[in-house]
This record gives sequence, C-alpha cells and structure tokens, in this order.
Amino acid sequence: MSAPAQRFAEIDALKVAGIVTIVLIHTIRAPWDPAVAPLEVWIGHATRFGVPAFLFASGFLYATRDHVPFATVAGRLRRILLPYLIASLAAQLFLAATAHDDGTGSLLLDLLIGASFGPY
Repeated sequence: MSAPAQRFAEIDALKVAGIVTIVLIHTIRAPWDPAVAPLEVWIGHATRFGVPAFLFASGFLYATRDHVPFATVAGRLRRILLPYLIASLAAQLFLAATAHDDGTGSLLLDLLIGASFGPY
C-alpha cells in the first residue's frame, strides 16, 4: 500500500479557483452574442486563467522523477480520451442530424484536432 499523497494548499486553492472560474465562464454569454453586456466581456477576459490554471495544477500533481509505467499512462489516457471520444462522436451525430457544418468536413480530422464542437 502506498503512502497517502502529499497535499499542497496552493494547488488546492488553484484548483478551486479554476473550477469556480470555469463554472462562471459557462454562465456568461459568448462575446459574439449581440446581447452580451460589457461586464460579461470583461469577465470573459479576466477569467481566461481558469482552464490553464486547472491544467497546470493537474500537471504538477502528476509530475514525478520516477519512471511512470505504461499501464499508468494508458489508464490516464483511457480516462481522458474515452469520454472525449464519446462526446465528440455524439457531437458529430448531432451536427449530422441538424445539418450543421461546424467541423472541418473530415470526421477523423475533427476528432484529432478537437473540432467536433466547433472552434472551442
């Protein structure tokens, strides 16, 4: 049994700020919406750190000087890529069913570059 992971208060605070900020980002209108308020545009600019901060925290917590076994990497990728693939395929089905043309025109390319949801 391995020892419990060390907690870093700063990283926990960064994760909390990132999560709250990402929720806030999803509650404001898009900057191209004609009804967007100037405050919403400002909030959109001021909260751009949310996703990079969360990714930084995740990378910091995963970082190690030890060799990481392939099975560990494969498990992490499976945990990330499988939901991404399912959501992307669902988005492609939605786009096809509603006759939207938001992707690149190639299913494989859309999946590889993350374009199933349009320019995200």
